[in-house]
Amino acid sequence: MINRLGNVLYWAVSTIAVVSLIFGGVIAIFMNNASWSERLGFVIFAAVFALLSWLIGRALLYVLAGR
Repeated sequence: MINRLGNVLYWAVSTIAVVSLIFGGVIAIFMNNASWSERLGFVIFAAVFALLSWLIGRALLYVLAGR
């Protein structure tokens, strides 16, 4: 049962990571009044958030599902 919980949490957090990465890219595109460095900073922030959330999901999968 805990194996299944690890899988579900991994996929949920991975989905959050993908959505945050897409959301960060779309918001950066629509930042009309921002400079290029501000847009790049926002994309980097979204990418780091996505990476960290994916790593947390991977850790949950490793701990709970044993993979």
